[in-house]
Amino acid sequence: MTRRVGETIEVQAAAAPDGEGEGGQPRVFLWRGRVYRVTSVVDHWQERSAWWRATAEGVPLDVAGAPRQVWRVAAQAGRSGAEGIYDLLLDPCAASTASTASTAPAAPVWSLVRTQD
Repeated sequence: MTRRVGETIEVQAAAAPDGEGEGGQPRVFLWRGRVYRVTSVVDHWQERSAWWRATAEGVPLDVAGAPRQVWRVAAQAGRSGAEGIYDLLLDPCAASTASTASTAPAAPVWSLVRTQD
């Protein structure tokens, strides 16, 4: 069964392919106070966001039009938890919105989109 979640999570990921910041393959994520260890990557793809909505909110077009990275991963909660499938989303537009609110550069914004039991 697939469930939609849509919650912001913390993710530790490998370095991005361009070597700048985190944006590569997720290794560990924290959701609802539990640590999940990624055991394998099932799939990885890019999605386009609704750039016209983001630009209306003041996000620059080059950021608003950037693709969002989706990682479908198999992960295990703790050391003895059952393995599940999780879709993790890295949204550069959300990071840009967070950075405009303060002067410090924003950390990547990850969210858990779906889980599969």
